[in-house]
Amino acid sequence: MATSYISKQEVPAGEAVAGKDIREGIFALIQAEHPGFTRELVISIEELNKYRRQYLTRLIEQEKGE
Repeated sequence: MATSYISKQEVPAGEAVAGKDIREGIFALIQAEHPGFTRELVISIEELNKYRRQYLTRLIEQEKGE
């Protein structure tokens, strides 16, 4: 089992996502809150989904602001 960098909790293998597998924009968003997060570390799919939602919300807000 891997340990999530964000929560420090153990994550089942099927629910762990490596930083290297996260798209650049979402990865940057995670790093903004957790500067020590690298491509070699992992987070849970639940944590990743939280950042995906934040990323999409920001994109939508940017579109509305134009």
